Amino acid sequence: TNGVGRATARALARAGAHVILAVRNLDLGAQRAAEIGGDTAVVKLDLADLATVRAFPDLIDGDVDVLINNAGAIVQNRRDTVDGFEITLGTNFLGPFALTNLMLPRVRSKIITVGSDAHRMTTFDFDDPHLRRGKWSSFPAYARSKLAVMLWGLELDRRLREAGSPISSFLTHPGWVASNLSNVSDKLVLSAA
Repeated sequence: TNGVGRATARALARAGAHVILAVRNLDLGAQRAAEIGGDTAVVKLDLADLATVRAFPDLIDGDVDVLINNAGAIVQNRRDTVDGFEITLGTNFLGPFALTNLMLPRVRSKIITVGSDAHRMTTFDFDDPHLRRGKWSSFPAYARSKLAVMLWGLELDRRLREAGSPISSFLTHPGWVASNLSNVSDKLVLSAA
């Protein structure tokens, strides 16, 4: 409903695609769909709640040509998802991972996952993926979640190729864009935008 997702949905709708906005907030989603126009539908999905992720495939009809995973949450305070995962990792990686696995039999062409060059600024602690030990900070949590996204996207591409699948997996970094991510950052350079 904001930033990269909103611009992507608008561009796809203008190109004549049937666009499904998968949103947490149905009222805001309906507002954005009206602004975007075209053949745009709104369906409930909260990537930080795996119950809505599991329900999503039953809320849409037919196959999907292109699945775009565009989660980019960054929060000011550490908290967990309803399923007990650190919120940034849960929203940016675990939710899209689960959704993609559920939707994979219905994807016909491409899976596009929005990453971030922030992944270059971190390492992933497999012994503490939910950042329960040590100091938690919003941008490092975001960077770790995007590193997980990048590693998963590469492995997904490798596995699809190995299986001879007609589906392609792509990772993208949108560059510096005006979005609401900068409004919650604890890094001055991001907050100054």
